Amino acid sequence: VRKADLYRMRFTAKPLIAALCGHVDINSDLKTRHSLVGNVSDMTVITSEKAYRPVDISMNIVTNPDTTYAQILSGNMEMDMHSPDGYEKIMAKAQRCMNVLMKQIKEKVIDQAQLKRALPELSVYMMSGNENPFAEIMKYYGITFSDMLLTFNTSPAQGINGNGHIYSLNADSVQLDTLNLTIYEDSAQTKFKGQVKNNKNNPQFVFNALFDGYLLKSGAGLDVKYYDANNKLGAKLGVAAEMVDSGIRMHLYPDKPVLGYKTFNLNHDNYLMLGNDRRISANID
Repeated sequence: VRKADLYRMRFTAKPLIAALCGHVDINSDLKTRHSLVGNVSDMTVITSEKAYRPVDISMNIVTNPDTTYAQILSGNMEMDMHSPDGYEKIMAKAQRCMNVLMKQIKEKVIDQAQLKRALPELSVYMMSGNENPFAEIMKYYGITFSDMLLTFNTSPAQGINGNGHIYSLNADSVQLDTLNLTIYEDSAQTKFKGQVKNNKNNPQFVFNALFDGYLLKSGAGLDVKYYDANNKLGAKLGVAAEMVDSGIRMHLYPDKPVLGYKTFNLNHDNYLMLGNDRRISANID
């Protein structure tokens, strides 16, 4: 690395030094069959503020033409991934799916059935507490949590299905006690729902926010409800966004939304237009 690059890195990123040792066994036919089994230990990460000593990491990764499996364990973190395809096929399908999505966005029409057929077959599971290298990295960037879970499956037959949560999230001086998210496929479209909630012991503010979303033929929609500490409805509003030639057109609903605990009458033909020319137009009463 050139001295100029080191100088630039010193003043554009937090300085970080890492040291570790480990034992790893690698097997490969240099074509389509590979495996990696081993562990990494005695890790030390030194920053400008302090030194971190994460717990050991063990890993077991295997891929061949009809199976890809990976497991990583460290402290109270576990990551698992499985697919009935080799890694090259997974990557090819993922790239094809991304190409289909970008083409549809460009054409401003979302064909969910076509996207579904392009999905790779993949299962991913990740669970993390607050004592592992991943949690330490998050702490380094000012984000802490007590428990995190993410699990999802993709396949051409079932589409995208998954759920996850984060508990006791602290980020940028904001404390959120519970975040839940579920994504699923019904017979016609992809939908998701979730919750952001603070309990009565939260030192900042207590609330419960619920949201439901869905993909449309040319956009997406989102419904939000907000309840205060006394479980009183403070907000209820939905928005449907549609991609059109001139930009993104949004429609608000229902006809009687709740904002700041008050019920309003909303004109049925309302819209908010975000134009490609960076102009905004609207008809919201």
